[in-house]
Amino acid sequence: MTLVLPAGDMLKKIQSDLNLTEGREQEDLSKLKEWLVLQPHLPKIDDDRLLAGFLYGSKNSMERCKKVIDLHYTVRGAAPEFFKNRDPKNADMQSCLESVYIVPMPKLTAEGARVTIHGLQDPAKSQFNASECMKLVFLTGDIRLREDICSGDVLIYDLSGSSLSHLAQLTLPLVRKFMICGQSAYPVRLREVHLVNAPSFLDKILALFKPLMKDKLADRVCYLQLFLMPV
Repeated sequence: MTLVLPAGDMLKKIQSDLNLTEGREQEDLSKLKEWLVLQPHLPKIDDDRLLAGFLYGSKNSMERCKKVIDLHYTVRGAAPEFFKNRDPKNADMQSCLESVYIVPMPKLTAEGARVTIHGLQDPAKSQFNASECMKLVFLTGDIRLREDICSGDVLIYDLSGSSLSHLAQLTLPLVRKFMICGQSAYPVRLREVHLVNAPSFLDKILALFKPLMKDKLADRVCYLQLFLMPV
């Protein structure tokens, strides 16, 4: 799927909100490259698009951007279950792709945000593996870092078909590691998180995730339970 990138007035608005101009952006990208040369534990990055993804997602804060880049690469050794064996053609990843979907919408919202929809493909046939699905989340994030520019993210999780057997795989150590990586090692500006078709055990899901969320994120989560959906 090709993502429509901001252009014209939309791009200018996003840049203005971040106090960025074309000249300022190039200057900041050059500073990041100079800083990276002095970080022997980090890879050399010449890809302006990738560095711009970090910069935009860090609200044009140079210090925050450096911290996120550092964590983005160093955390991989501590979380091999998310960052190793990510070839989409291997059996585990193929099984994951058959059980869940993660679909970034091609067009941006009027505010310049990117909407991404997550859900189960076919719960009846699903071979759900929580760590593999989390791996797919980060793989999608890595692709978007290189290919997308937006003002923020709106995440929609369609929980229809989810069951207690899915919940049982979400152990506290796994969820804690996932939340640390997602909130600290990726330059994500979350605008909204929507849980739709939420099951009756939603309280158990929230009890697992919410204590690990940063306050701003926790305040942006809203949900609609299945039995409240209009017929």
